[in-house]
Amino acid sequence: MIMAEPTAALSVQETAKVENIIRGLKERGVSHNLRKVFDSVGRIVMIRRRRSAATGDFGH
Repeated sequence: MIMAEPTAALSVQETAKVENIIRGLKERGVSHNLRKVFDSVGRIVMIRRRRSAATGDFGH
């Protein structure tokens, strides 16, 4: 998951919640390493400007 300024429009309390969620994802093994991601998933969806821009299936 790539996030660009996920808390820009949020309140202080909402920002804290989002940051806690992101930390939890990291602890569960969510990775920025794309090779690890590709080896772990069956499908990737790329979203641009709030719309699905591309999808890719991986034959697992």
